[in-house]
Amino acid sequence: MFRMTSTIACSACILLALAGSAGAQAYPPPPPGNPAAGAPVAAARTWYVSGSVGGGRISDGEEGRDAGSLALRGGAFVSPRVALALDLQLSVHREVRQGVDVDYSFSSVGAVALGFVHPRVYGLGGLSLQRLRVEADGDTFFETDDRVGVVLGGGVEVLQGPSFALIVELRGHGASFDGDTLTAASLAIGAAWF
Repeated sequence: MFRMTSTIACSACILLALAGSAGAQAYPPPPPGNPAAGAPVAAARTWYVSGSVGGGRISDGEEGRDAGSLALRGGAFVSPRVALALDLQLSVHREVRQGVDVDYSFSSVGAVALGFVHPRVYGLGGLSLQRLRVEADGDTFFETDDRVGVVLGGGVEVLQGPSFALIVELRGHGASFDGDTLTAASLAIGAAWF
């Protein structure tokens, strides 16, 4: 538990340092001259929470398996363009082998930075602790130790309101487990609140 907490804390510090170097430039940039009288002004985002579900694949480089995915994210904006967040991702594949229900679950818990390159388009990246578990008929058959891995992705807020957005996101995470690189990637749809 201590190793997981210290890794997440170190990741958050690194991301905070990177975000601070981005500067506090207003986003979007103010229009030239004075804005029209009575024109609505969007409130600056201060916090961020999102959830999404989707489908994709879990792969070890040789064999890929279709997987459903779930992601939850929550954090705060440290500048108008950058948010730091705790990121949870889970990809699950289920199959039946010789009458036995086999479940693969690949999880990721870590810290990410979201950077908005446009008011509706963002990229994300960070570090996380990742683990693979295989269960047969509900009993754990195989489980890896936690490994530090990478989280990458990007998304579009396709429908945006003052404090809510519908998002489409492409995301993935991966880590090396004793020489084998395991990855999960998915295309997901969800919602964000800010």
